[in-house]
Amino acid sequence: MGKAKYAQADIDGAISHFRKATALVPNLVESYYWLGECYSKQKRMLEARRAYETVVKLAPASDFGMKAKQALQLINI
Repeated sequence: MGKAKYAQADIDGAISHFRKATALVPNLVESYYWLGECYSKQKRMLEARRAYETVVKLAPASDFGMKAKQALQLINI
């Protein structure tokens, strides 16, 4: 549902969904990645960085881990 909201440009709705998902399942890498994407879209770079760093910490070699590493390289904080 979060990705659907993101695709519909309902970024606040997507953030709400992904935050709930990470609260229920704290190691849900995909939700942290998408939180990073949402925060990046809103130019909330510090929060995006934290979300991406969580992805890298939890699953550095996964597809999401690799994407998060790339996203972190683009964030200048």
